[in-house]
Amino acid sequence: MNTQINTPIERLIALYGNVSRAAIVLQVDRQLVDMWKKQGFIQFRRGKEIEKKTGGRIKAIEVWEAAAKGNLSA
Repeated sequence: MNTQINTPIERLIALYGNVSRAAIVLQVDRQLVDMWKKQGFIQFRRGKEIEKKTGGRIKAIEVWEAAAKGNLSA
């Protein structure tokens, strides 16, 4: 079983413990974070916000790259 956490959304949820806590920190609805989890990426426009609110632990460029890949496969 692969337990490695790779995508920015997986790392975001792991960083805060669960979807609800991540939503609280980001000041967004839990449903939005849950949607990101289901689609496998965070919206491109949220990159700088994620980097700022995670203290740089998740970089904007990582969010942008994952969003670009995710949008190509959609």
